[in-house]
Amino acid sequence: MRAALLLLACLLAAGEAVPTVHLSSDRAWYRPGETVCLRALLLDAVSRAPVRSSLPATFRILDAQGRSLWIGIAEIIDGVAGASWTAPAEGFSGSVLAMVGDAAVSEPRRLLVARSGEGLGAYGPIALVQAVENGMHQIGEDDQGRQQRG
Repeated sequence: MRAALLLLACLLAAGEAVPTVHLSSDRAWYRPGETVCLRALLLDAVSRAPVRSSLPATFRILDAQGRSLWIGIAEIIDGVAGASWTAPAEGFSGSVLAMVGDAAVSEPRRLLVARSGEGLGAYGPIALVQAVENGMHQIGEDDQGRQQRG
């Protein structure tokens, strides 16, 4: 036990600790062709002070199957990094995941790209945001996960 604590202390002292990352977007639902604005707050895992790093932050957008749609690099200034991604205007709609680094560094943020009323069923604005935030619903499925019929 003592050896494990000593190893952890050495890693933290060497700056090997993974920062705490808080990822936010300007909203949860976007229409095709709109710009998604992302902001990450990176805090030191121990002191919770803003990360000061000469290394950039790597933003990623993944589709529902985990395939990379976009990777962006942003400078970290006083623990904050920002990036923007334009959702494809044609041929794409559905749920995407935004993250900084990989899943071990930041918890992914689920976003929805869809035309107004496209596959949204009975969702009103508040229920839609809740469904996207909870990651419980996919476009075209009802509350029990059954395919909706048009």
